[in-house]
Amino acid sequence: MHFIKKRGIFHLGLWSLAATVQFTLAEDPLPTTIEEVRIWGEQNAQHRNTTPDSILTPDDLVSINVATTEDLVKYEPSLVIRRRFIGDANGTLGIRGSNMFQTARSMVFADGVPLHYLLQSRWNGAPRWTLVSASEIARVEVLYGPFSAEYSGNAMGGVVLIETAIPQEREFHMDASLFSQTFDDYGFDDSVHGYKGFMSYGDTLGDLSFYVSYNRLQNQSQPQSFYYGGGASGIDATPVTGAIAGDDSQGNARLYFGDTGVIDSTTDNVKFKVGYEFGDWVALLNLAYEQRNSVADSPIPMSATPPAILCGPAMWCRKDSRFPFPPAASTSANWTGRACRRGCV
Repeated sequence: MHFIKKRGIFHLGLWSLAATVQFTLAEDPLPTTIEEVRIWGEQNAQHRNTTPDSILTPDDLVSINVATTEDLVKYEPSLVIRRRFIGDANGTLGIRGSNMFQTARSMVFADGVPLHYLLQSRWNGAPRWTLVSASEIARVEVLYGPFSAEYSGNAMGGVVLIETAIPQEREFHMDASLFSQTFDDYGFDDSVHGYKGFMSYGDTLGDLSFYVSYNRLQNQSQPQSFYYGGGASGIDATPVTGAIAGDDSQGNARLYFGDTGVIDSTTDNVKFKVGYEFGDWVALLNLAYEQRNSVADSPIPMSATPPAILCGPAMWCRKDSRFPFPPAASTSANWTGRACRRGCV
């Protein structure tokens, strides 16, 4: 019985060998040259553990059309910035499961200096993006989620790390940008314009390096919202023209009679950096001053077809529709803010 088992195996091997030889002889010889494929990866030296992140290198930055710092960050995966127009001071940040109004769950650092503001978690709790000019950025890294004990619980959404360039030799840089857009909606039909200018100078003296820069951003925005009214009662009305009939976001019939006006924002930023190298270590001192001024003009009067009717000094109506006219709809606003940041890393 044992002998038959071995013999059976022996015959099976001969049959397989014969079949293989017959198949090989029946086919033409195939070329043995195979195209070489190389696969490589790069490990982030700053993180020893596996961390979900995204890194923008200088080669990536030159391929992005940039006006402000937000432009370098907003295209990263699982990230959104609520910037309504170039120069918007309320560009809130949302990462992963933290939305744009949960600003206390995301952190932004520039050369180790915090740009975020954790005391306001709403539309006006945005990071101070304009304290860093887009023209001086050398590297951007986005860390997703609370995967590092290096940051507090406010990193639940993620962390944005911005590194600015340090001069390696004497250098002078200057750039400028112009932008324009046309906006047409609810009676507003006009073009708004803006520009950005940047200049910097840096040099090294042995292990000591210094850098000074000036950035100016001026831009006009389209109207951000429109005033409308519904039904209300009114007496002693004086007919005048001005409102436009339309529907709101819920499909309700409204009369639009004005907008919040054009916002003219101007930002000036001055920065001074000093760095010193200690072998493999670098000490960096940052001093930055920013002044921002925003002016919102009065709503632009509108003409309607067919004409609407103003019902009294505080009431608007069209045919039988009447509603209150808010005093804020005919006023302008002027806001000026100043910020100073200093940091040493």
